[in-house]
Amino acid sequence: MLKFCTQVADDASINLKKYGSWLFDHLIIFSPSVEDFGGTLTVEGVIEFIDGGGNVLVAGAKDTGDLLREIAAECGFEVQRNLSCLLLLGKTIGN
Repeated sequence: MLKFCTQVADDASINLKKYGSWLFDHLIIFSPSVEDFGGTLTVEGVIEFIDGGGNVLVAGAKDTGDLLREIAAECGFEVQRNLSCLLLLGKTIGN
């Protein structure tokens, strides 16, 4: 059974782990301009989640913030400032 939990990106109650176990298998971040994550969510925590086998989907926009750019960079992506393309491990996608 698939269960969804939605929270605002800067919600103070956000947690990906409880008692050392991941609470979710998938993380979707549709907050391109977020300046600070809430709760215990950090860039390092998202990378740890990915390294632990979790799946992450991140949406970008013209105003994609530094937090999401940092996550992308840690994963081998480069988000262009004009957002006309995405560089994925040296391969260009888009115009």
